[in-house]
Amino acid sequence: MRQGLDEGRIKMTNKELKQSIKNELKMHGYDAKAVSVSVRDCGYSASVRIEIKSPQVSRREIQKIVNHYEEYERDTRTGEILEGANVYIFVEYASNLFDEVAREWAATAQGVLKSEEEVTRIFEGLYLINPEQSGKLQIHQQNSCEHCTFNVNDFDQLCEFIYKFATFGSIAA
Repeated sequence: MRQGLDEGRIKMTNKELKQSIKNELKMHGYDAKAVSVSVRDCGYSASVRIEIKSPQVSRREIQKIVNHYEEYERDTRTGEILEGANVYIFVEYASNLFDEVAREWAATAQGVLKSEEEVTRIFEGLYLINPEQSGKLQIHQQNSCEHCTFNVNDFDQLCEFIYKFATFGSIAA
């Protein structure tokens, strides 16, 4: 049993926590085909794992919906998370979820990789960076949504970043 951060929240078992999260996701239009929820004990705390099973679902949107379930206390002096009665939320995409849909962007990715420029514009706000033509690629997003950079390890990952930007407006989605 754990007490929520909100004074009015009642204590919930892991089973009740799982059902509450599933119900809230369902209210926002996400069913069991799109996301799955599991809750496990981890010591005296609970770990909630939400797996996204649809490439059209944004991890950030799911995180926003369930964020209020996450709770933990920190030591006021050290900032360290105190043990016990914590709820940790992990929202992740299923393995290889984007493989098929990201292939639709293969032609775009191939064209970008042919560029001999150090910075190549993919879309407005999305750039591929190849510093000093070293082959160590980075993808950079800089627009009104956010500013972030990730290493690109292979062709499939580049296609995935392009898909995420085109679908969600963010490579960090």
